[in-house]
Amino acid sequence: MQVRRKRIYRIGLGIVLGSLVLCGASGAAAVYIGPRKILGPSYEEVHGTECRTVAATKTKDSDGIWIR
Repeated sequence: MQVRRKRIYRIGLGIVLGSLVLCGASGAAAVYIGPRKILGPSYEEVHGTECRTVAATKTKDSDGIWIR
């Protein structure tokens, strides 16, 4: 019984450590390679647009204050 328990413990520990190493390696590779090579260029770079505020309005309503 004791041997079986140790074996199950070792298998579980191997699975957990293996997944931890895999996650760490993929995270390190993502940092090393960089987001541009993984995800590609951003929408702004491809289309030449950017997000900006055109107009800001403050409206008082019966429900409260809305800022758009």
